[in-house]
Amino acid sequence: MKTIRILLAALAALCLLAGCGGDGLVALKYEDGRMTSGALVYLPASTTYEPTAVGAPYAYYKRADLTLYAIGDEDPTLWLTEAYAGGATTIFHAESITLPTWETLSPERMLVCASDVVTFCLLEVTDADVIAAVLGAFLDGEAAERPTERSTLDYELKFASSAWPQFYMNLIYAEYADGRVTLTERATRRTVEIGDLLAPVLHPDETDA
Repeated sequence: MKTIRILLAALAALCLLAGCGGDGLVALKYEDGRMTSGALVYLPASTTYEPTAVGAPYAYYKRADLTLYAIGDEDPTLWLTEAYAGGATTIFHAESITLPTWETLSPERMLVCASDVVTFCLLEVTDADVIAAVLGAFLDGEAAERPTERSTLDYELKFASSAWPQFYMNLIYAEYADGRVTLTERATRRTVEIGDLLAPVLHPDETDA
């Protein structure tokens, strides 16, 4: 009997880690576009925002069988995230928090990442002039139609600010066979063409030739 109790306890622990039943996790409700639990109220961020880390399971929404996790070591009463699914990962923040915009983020780093089954970063840009030029091109550039053909190369540009260690803000970089190069924001679908702005960073061998 003692052995059975131990096995059941072990199975319960595994179930908790997997979020399969929600036992021991904060129970969430979905109301008017918000996740709530008593005094806790979380708002979903747009897909422009992506968590920098996924920590321990914290909350569970039974109707959707959805487990939400702390963002790294951040306070889970303020920040939560879905299990990581690349750029499609939704983060949630307390309603008391106002997220920065592109104009107010003030990023110090831009990570150039490739995504397939997993996401991995190829290089990190810390040159303030380069970062400002990329954001300026996106914010001030004329809106364009996103090409319908398949891109020949694409990256996710993840902008990081030390003032906001919980998340990255993302743009999609894409190159096409006809020479067009675009930046697109996933949430708004805003697209601009940026020419060879990032060629010295992404293709240094070609630009040095």
